[in-house]
Amino acid sequence: MANGMVNSMEVLVEMDEAGRLVLPKAVRRALGISRRTKFRAEVVGAKVELIPCLESTARLEKDAHGLLVVKATGKPFNAVEALAEIRRERG
Repeated sequence: MANGMVNSMEVLVEMDEAGRLVLPKAVRRALGISRRTKFRAEVVGAKVELIPCLESTARLEKDAHGLLVVKATGKPFNAVEALAEIRRERG
């Protein structure tokens, strides 16, 4: 489910002495996020919601079948520039 949409998933994570949480690989894969992805943290009642900021941190790639997919990278993504680059590669 690496499309950024997950119906439901529950995992237990533990905070270390420095206050850091590590998202398990299954969660990162399901959300399509990379190590350097930034998150917006929102306190909602007694919960903390972490929302990945993927819309501005991605790149366009071709998968094994030649389909275009957006991958999270932690770097700014410009769809117009990405498509122009693909068109230049095609000739």
